[in-house]
Amino acid sequence: MREQGGVVSVAQVRSQFEGKLGRKPTDKELAETVDYEFNGIEPAQVGDRVLVVVADDTSVQKKGAYVSLARLVQGNTAGAVPKSAAAKSSSTKFTWPGEAPNPAWENEVDAESLL
Repeated sequence: MREQGGVVSVAQVRSQFEGKLGRKPTDKELAETVDYEFNGIEPAQVGDRVLVVVADDTSVQKKGAYVSLARLVQGNTAGAVPKSAAAKSSSTKFTWPGEAPNPAWENEVDAESLL
């Protein structure tokens, strides 16, 4: 599964830079890498317990490739639980890392109810 964000080339997120620079980046700048946070949210890390909504990833021509449309993290409504606590927690509650993409959406999902 592919998620937006992480260490990517400037070319992959060029629209974010062109507006801020007021010009088109050079080929050398496009080849550089940046640690990009989509909507200001840190991408998932190995070991994170997450609940994701996925769709087929049409950017690759490979069956079984998915892209994340939404990701919730195991935690409480005050914010994500630290990884050490999440590993010990049996909670099935997941929240948005940051604000929900749509203010009308629920802030918390109980994964137990989805099974």
